[in-house]
Amino acid sequence: MSYVVHGCINDGALTAIAATAKEAFAIAIEWHVAEGYTDVSIHDGSKSYSIREFALAMALQEIASTLVMANDNDARADQGWQRKFEDPILLPDGRALHTLGDAADYIATLPKEQSELARWRVAMEALTLVAESGPTMLARVALQTALNHGVVLPFNSDARKHRWSQRQLKRDQ
Repeated sequence: MSYVVHGCINDGALTAIAATAKEAFAIAIEWHVAEGYTDVSIHDGSKSYSIREFALAMALQEIASTLVMANDNDARADQGWQRKFEDPILLPDGRALHTLGDAADYIATLPKEQSELARWRVAMEALTLVAESGPTMLARVALQTALNHGVVLPFNSDARKHRWSQRQLKRDQ
């Protein structure tokens, strides 16, 4: 499989072909960071990824392949979509997702515009990888990231300040 890397700088564009995903990623990073290219993307023949999306997809694939090799005969893999999360994932409407299948059904019921966003595609890919073999925490993190996208916790300026510098040692009392 070959990967095509596209990058734009000023009024020009550049394209490179890489034999491996790691090579394509290295080219994209070099162009973006060292050369100052904008709009760098990587195309694998079926999808086009930004550098961030490609890095996340590569990381998930690497984690999954490592886990599959380590847990080849693990009994958890036989449970597939019926595997339960350690703790249910609470949805904004109050419902809870208990199994990988529940989470996949939830993503499938999202409106098409929302389910096609990169964060939900990553969550679904993580669910698929975990259903085959892997820790449910991987799917949980991907789902929580997609659910809480754009949520910013407010800074609490009234929070109690630590007084580490005013701490008295027993010998100084």
